[in-house]
Amino acid sequence: MENENSNDQTTEEAVAAGESERACRLGEGLKEARQCCDDVRRKAADRLREARETTLGDIFDRVSVIVKRHPRGSLAVAATLGFFLGRLFRR
Repeated sequence: MENENSNDQTTEEAVAAGESERACRLGEGLKEARQCCDDVRRKAADRLREARETTLGDIFDRVSVIVKRHPRGSLAVAATLGFFLGRLFRR
């Protein structure tokens, strides 16, 4: 009987240790998830602030630079966009 009781205690201790280890891993995972969410929230807030501060002139200047660097690609994009818009608004 004593041997069975000691085996039960050993099993219970092993289960408790396993649960404690899982709880620690879950706690660490939760901390990492919170940090990740905070980083994403911070980046989103920064991008939203940048978008609100951007003027139409800034966008035009950026597009002009891209078109000057890549004239063929810009022409291809404009032709493709024009084709699809023409198909969309036909009639």
